[in-house]
Amino acid sequence: MIKTFNKKIIFGIAIIIFIVLIFVVFSKKSKPTQTSPSPDFTSFSKLSQPISNVTLPSYTQPRDTAQPAVKTAVSAKQKLLPSLPIYIENFSTSVGITTTINLYNNPLDADYLIHFDIYGIDYQNPTTDENTNPNITAFKESFNHAKNLLQQKGVNLKDLYFIFGGPVYIQQTAELWIKTFSLLN
Repeated sequence: MIKTFNKKIIFGIAIIIFIVLIFVVFSKKSKPTQTSPSPDFTSFSKLSQPISNVTLPSYTQPRDTAQPAVKTAVSAKQKLLPSLPIYIENFSTSVGITTTINLYNNPLDADYLIHFDIYGIDYQNPTTDENTNPNITAFKESFNHAKNLLQQKGVNLKDLYFIFGGPVYIQQTAELWIKTFSLLN
C-alpha cells in the first residue's frame, strides 16, 4: 500500500511538472514580440543642456543683448515668472479646433526667452488663406487668448522673446502667421 501511495505521489508530481512546462512554453509563445526598434534615449540628453547650445530661430535671438529691447524682455520675463507655467487645456476655437496653450520657462534658457506652445494646430500647411485653412483661425484665437492673459498680468507679449517648441516647421509656420496677421500689434 505504501509503494502504491508513493507511486501515486510521484505520478502526481510528474503530471504537475508536465502541466507547468506546457504552461510555460505556451505563455512564451503567446507574448507579442516587439516589432519596432527600441527608442533611442540619447537625444533626451539635449533637454538638460542650456538652450544656448541649441540653434534657436533668428526671431528669438537679439542681435545685441545690451540693447534696450533685451533689457525690457528680461524685465517682462521676471514680472511673468511667478505666474508661469500658464497651461490652458481644451481651449475651444470658433472653427471647432480645440487647442492647448502652454507658456512656460525653462530655467536653462536665456534670461529674455519664454516658451510659447499651442498644441492641436496642424502647422504643416503654412498657407495664409484663412478661408481654406481653419488652423490659422484656431492659432490666431489661441495666440490672442494667451496675449490677453499676459496683458491681464501686466505683461505685453511684444516685450518678450519667445520660442515655439517642436520641429522647425512649427516655429516657421507660427512666425509666418504672427507676422502675416500682425498678431503682436
